[in-house]
Amino acid sequence: MKARLLVADDDERFRQSTADLLEQAGYDCACVADAADALDQLRTGDFDVLIADIKMPGNAELELVGSIRDVAEGLPIILVTGFPSIDSAIKSVEMPVFAYLTKPVDFPQLRAHVEAAVDRRRTFRAIQNSRASIETWHAELVNAERLMSEEVTDASGVTTGKFMELTYRNIAGALLDLKRLVESVSDKETTIDACHLLGCPRIDTLTQAIREAVQALERTKGTFKSKEIARVRRELENVLDQPEAGD
Repeated sequence: MKARLLVADDDERFRQSTADLLEQAGYDCACVADAADALDQLRTGDFDVLIADIKMPGNAELELVGSIRDVAEGLPIILVTGFPSIDSAIKSVEMPVFAYLTKPVDFPQLRAHVEAAVDRRRTFRAIQNSRASIETWHAELVNAERLMSEEVTDASGVTTGKFMELTYRNIAGALLDLKRLVESVSDKETTIDACHLLGCPRIDTLTQAIREAVQALERTKGTFKSKEIARVRRELENVLDQPEAGD
């Protein structure tokens, strides 16, 4: 699937020529001429990277960049400007800006930044999805623990057991996928904490959810005995025992 880019610049010639080159490179591009239209596009569309001019209407003080977090969390932003300044460079460093390029832009350099930004965006989304899955399953295990503590018949007990097996297996798989993602990013950015780099939620809270899952299993193992659930519990404990990437 093609990555979608949004090119925002009030210079029509730069905007269109840049979009044409990026489309020839295999990207799908949309173009706008100011910050207001860029925000409208980001609210209604799904983009992988924003390429934005600094001096266009609505972004002279990087207002557009400051609004991105509320509209498209984690979206990589590549700033371009024909009027580079120390002030704008410092502001961009303090904000979630992926790259700061001066015009005339060297296209191979821009393309390299776009490729890296797309990869980061997709990794960020994958981590978000993993977090959402773990949070959902955490809520499910709380409900499962409640069911396990109640008086149940043999038939409903079997149903509860199957539910528990599936829930814990899903949680274990989600955490392993998440660890692989972070390790992959850490391999590429060895000097930067992966979650800080991505602006994603820290794994601490996700790991705590897994610890609570293991504790719930411990508390309920006397109520419902299952070799399969015991095995899944050990898998979860092994995941928690693994060192974090970079340790």
